[in-house]
Amino acid sequence: MDWKVSEREVAGDVLVLPLWEGKNKPANSALNGLARSSVINTKSAFKSRFDGKAGSKLSVWGEKCRVVLVGMGDLEKCSNKVARDAGAKTLSSLSKKDGTNLTVRFTTGWNLDSMLWFIEGMMLRDYAFDKYRSKDKKEREEQGGWSLDIQASHRYLKELDAGITRIVGRVEGVHLARDLANEPPNYLYPMSYAEKAKEWAKDKPNVIVEV
Repeated sequence: MDWKVSEREVAGDVLVLPLWEGKNKPANSALNGLARSSVINTKSAFKSRFDGKAGSKLSVWGEKCRVVLVGMGDLEKCSNKVARDAGAKTLSSLSKKDGTNLTVRFTTGWNLDSMLWFIEGMMLRDYAFDKYRSKDKKEREEQGGWSLDIQASHRYLKELDAGITRIVGRVEGVHLARDLANEPPNYLYPMSYAEKAKEWAKDKPNVIVEV
């Protein structure tokens, strides 16, 4: 998954807005970069169909961009696990058929830690072991990977960038562990495991592998 952080200006193919319960209108910056019709439809959804309750989702289709409203529930009850699970469930609900340029825009009520946990959930969920399933692998390669634009207030951008850089290291470790666990025993015997470990450590100056 490619990623970057930026201010709330331009939206991709899909705009994800994770929102807290009890808001009857979007923040002023939430709909930046959208076509006028998308802005009108999204505001209408706030008034009539979206309440922000935990687990709720609503898609608003508009010109060039699909807006996905994600209900986060009560802000006071949010925990690291709640934010991370919400991020994972959000990514799993999206289809690359709608486009792979994904914008996640954080607005009112979000702090740095909660944003990082939400993004970690999305990145952890971006996993598939299709090494030996040629049809699934070919389809995934044709669709390409997600390109994630994480948007927040300017005051968060520097720390958000540093935090996500750390998260990427953790996510890569989790995905590597899952790859190894999913390998069939006849492919992952002791010596092949050792070779994978040496290959993984090859470009890492702070890692020493002894076999």
